[in-house]
Amino acid sequence: MINKIKNKIHQDGIKSSINWILCGVRHRIKHLIGKIKKDNSLGNRKLRKRKGIHKKNTNKIYIFACVPYFDIGGGQRSSQLAKTFNRLGYRVYYYYANFTSESKIYNLSIPTVEHRPVKKIKPKKFATDITKDDLCIVEMPSPKFIPFIKIAHQKGSSIVYENIDNWETSLGKKFFSKDILKEILQKCNFVTTTAQPLTLQTQKYFRKFKIKNKQILYSPNAVNDELFDKNKEYDLPVDMIKGKKNFIYYGSLWGEWFDWNLVVAIAQSDSNCIINLIGDSTGIVERKKSLPPNIRFLGLKKQDELPAYLYHSDIALLPFKVDEIGKFVSPLKVFEYIAMNKIVISSYLPDIVNYPNIYFGNTELEWAKLSTEQLLSDVSLCDSFVNKNNWYTRCIDILETVYKNKIEDVTKKYKQRISIIVKCKSIENNMLCIERLLEYRERYGYNLFIKCEISTVKTTKIENDRYEFLNEENFHHLREYVLILNETQIPLHKYWLDNYLKIFDNFEVDCIGNDGTFSNELVPVEYYDEKIDDLNNEGLFCKTKYIKRLSEFNENISILIRQQNGKIAFSPYLGVKNKP
Repeated sequence: MINKIKNKIHQDGIKSSINWILCGVRHRIKHLIGKIKKDNSLGNRKLRKRKGIHKKNTNKIYIFACVPYFDIGGGQRSSQLAKTFNRLGYRVYYYYANFTSESKIYNLSIPTVEHRPVKKIKPKKFATDITKDDLCIVEMPSPKFIPFIKIAHQKGSSIVYENIDNWETSLGKKFFSKDILKEILQKCNFVTTTAQPLTLQTQKYFRKFKIKNKQILYSPNAVNDELFDKNKEYDLPVDMIKGKKNFIYYGSLWGEWFDWNLVVAIAQSDSNCIINLIGDSTGIVERKKSLPPNIRFLGLKKQDELPAYLYHSDIALLPFKVDEIGKFVSPLKVFEYIAMNKIVISSYLPDIVNYPNIYFGNTELEWAKLSTEQLLSDVSLCDSFVNKNNWYTRCIDILETVYKNKIEDVTKKYKQRISIIVKCKSIENNMLCIERLLEYRERYGYNLFIKCEISTVKTTKIENDRYEFLNEENFHHLREYVLILNETQIPLHKYWLDNYLKIFDNFEVDCIGNDGTFSNELVPVEYYDEKIDDLNNEGLFCKTKYIKRLSEFNENISILIRQQNGKIAFSPYLGVKNKP
């Protein structure tokens, strides 16, 4: 530890190192308090189980990450994968190699069963817990992960190595070893790469290490489009001062790949503009003194705070050097920029050249010129891009590659036996929900009904082939199971209904919903809760036999089911988002 502190002082100076040490002390105190609270809650968790809370029985996903979940405010790839796999209903275990070096640590809600430094994990316990059906995702070629990779390989578990950076640069100088990388590549089932140059690099490694017939899945970063939603309105953050034109960047500010000259060129081209930089700046104290006054540092933010800053900005920046680090990067932030329909000025990074609404330049003159021009964005391109590049898409690609046809089993019993009813005031305001339901219909084979108060659209044969308007005459067309949505609930991915079907298939319930009056907030290890008062109709899935007539859709259906001795339950794992 003494040597680590000495190295930190040598690299970042005394002031930054003191902040880093204090930050670590604060975190350890918080961790101790959290552990005490966790220990105290174990009895309550057992009590909740007796009262009707059921744990997940899904496969486990182990994420071996570089840094903790809360690093960079919880915004990095490993955190997004953890969050999304949890939302997909999996049990997620998050083990990290290195502690954060940031001066500020947020106390985030972490959506995992376990979140610990890998050095605290006992290999024998890991060997007892992991099974052949589980999945390990390895984010970096750290020697700390090797004992667990060996165990997973011996158990027949699936192993995915994620090539996310060019570790042969300064990024990997403290740990990178080709021998370690070779062992991971030999034992993994396949490799994901976040940028096309990393795909070429991986192919080169395969040839060098004489590894044959191993799949490479191109899996760039993505966006949490539930959080970064351009259709929402956001209040102006209190620390954000606006200028004539407003630029924004968030992320690492200390890296050698960050091109400060490009940012300064924009600031100097227009003294009335404001450039807001979000991130930990404790390591660049001396540099800050020499920068123009219209470059403002707002500090580190939680990920869920970032959309507001983007919303009130005109142009987002990506000032990376096109070097042996920058050429291999898939900037996660650019997906979030695009999702918020922001114009982006970027260096010419190979992996993003065809992304929408980005203007490229590598020189200070080009950036200064772009910053003063009237740049345009195309909203339609933004919507299409986000739909193909969200974290559900990335996680599902990994799952489908790992489990192949096994992931399909849950729907066999229910295919062609489900009806979906969308309640809305007007069909014209409901098209996004309907289009997504039609897009994802093939997997479940459901028929679709619209129950709306007003419609100025004439019913055509094409529309009738896609959906029906629910009324007394076709009420008997409802199938054995029914799911009710309202117009603001938008399916997020093609497996959006799987968790409800898994619960129906494995547990004795007659009705399940994702909103209602209940007494317990589920933790990530828990699947559903029977100890509830009632459920809202929107987001409710049940057996149709409990609904006797059309008018009952205007009553609380969960209460009607309970009155008929049916069992109701709450689960948050329906794959829909609420649009504003």
